[in-house]
Amino acid sequence: MRDRTRFKALKTILLGREQYLNASECGIASKRKFFFQHFPEARVRSIHPWGVTLEAPTMKHLPLPPAGYGYKGGAARLALQTALGLPHHRQRIRDLDLIRVTLRVDSIDNSMAKKLSPDDARYGFGVECISDFQQYLTSRDLTINEGIVFQDRVIASHQAISDTKERILRMTQYAKSQNQESQNRIIAKMLRLSAEAVYYGEDSYSLDLPPISELSLFAFLLHLERTLNEKKKLSELFIGAVSERGILPKELMQATNLHHTVKLLRNLPSSQTRQFPLLSQLINSKQEKGKKVIRL
Repeated sequence: MRDRTRFKALKTILLGREQYLNASECGIASKRKFFFQHFPEARVRSIHPWGVTLEAPTMKHLPLPPAGYGYKGGAARLALQTALGLPHHRQRIRDLDLIRVTLRVDSIDNSMAKKLSPDDARYGFGVECISDFQQYLTSRDLTINEGIVFQDRVIASHQAISDTKERILRMTQYAKSQNQESQNRIIAKMLRLSAEAVYYGEDSYSLDLPPISELSLFAFLLHLERTLNEKKKLSELFIGAVSERGILPKELMQATNLHHTVKLLRNLPSSQTRQFPLLSQLINSKQEKGKKVIRL
């Protein structure tokens, strides 16, 4: 009787495992079919339950990462778009955000970050070390950032590929579990990326924004500073995107454009703006001080 009971239990376990494996294979098969239907130009290396590994495209405006390093962020988004055969109009990447497969950051990593990602390194965002690709992909801020370029590969989650194709900006479940200030920065980032798409003449994004009453001053200024690396038109687009949603920081609630924003920032303690060098230049610029605010 005891042996018969054990046999039944073992049979149940084996049947369950077989059903699980069959379901996994069916899931991967359907993902493979979907992928080849929608991205015929992509060179697929492997398809996993959690994502896809593609051959990295050759891109003249995106240099190969240093030996042992890879790219995340904007460089990875651009590489994924190119690998999928999707159009884009970017000629350069503002910062090359680095990753390295290792357990800890060392002094060489910090030097490399200052060289290739000066803006991010200034705010303490240097080289990110990863030990597991799948774990890395589940700890991103936006679904379209669930991807990396490493050596000759582009690795991305299925959600990143879907939202890249559909032009959707949305926070990940991981991001939604973070504190309010972190979410503020991510929302500001979403609005900046949306403004960048308009600036570069790309298809607009659909934004899946969580409810928010206003951005924090730091989150807003952090991403306004990053727009100033381009022409001021991008800054105006970013300010407009935040303003039309009624979520400008309370200190800047009346801002209508970049000049008006700078004028309002002059009323704040310099300690709140000195960490943003491009903004500080505008705040201290005699030419900006002499302009009249045009009210619409």
